[in-house]
Amino acid sequence: MRSKFEASSLVPPELVVESVLIAADRMLNVVGARRPSATCPTCGVEAARIRSGYRRQAQDLLCSGKCVRLQMYARRLFCDALDCGVRIFAE
Repeated sequence: MRSKFEASSLVPPELVVESVLIAADRMLNVVGARRPSATCPTCGVEAARIRSGYRRQAQDLLCSGKCVRLQMYARRLFCDALDCGVRIFAE
């Protein structure tokens, strides 16, 4: 019995699939953050103030003969914890 392939199975659970573009030789999965905030990697405090962001792209192994790419807008956030040595971090 064959199960239906879902693009969401290619991304970590912290991300949500925004769109999937399929061409003859490649598949592009555009993903975004599921939560409006992120945890500071140094102090563990939740941060929601966004400073800026940039596009990240990762290429994976072939899937059904197609080159698979994940594209994500990675946010840079401010850590507002007074005792944290990090002021800005990327998710």
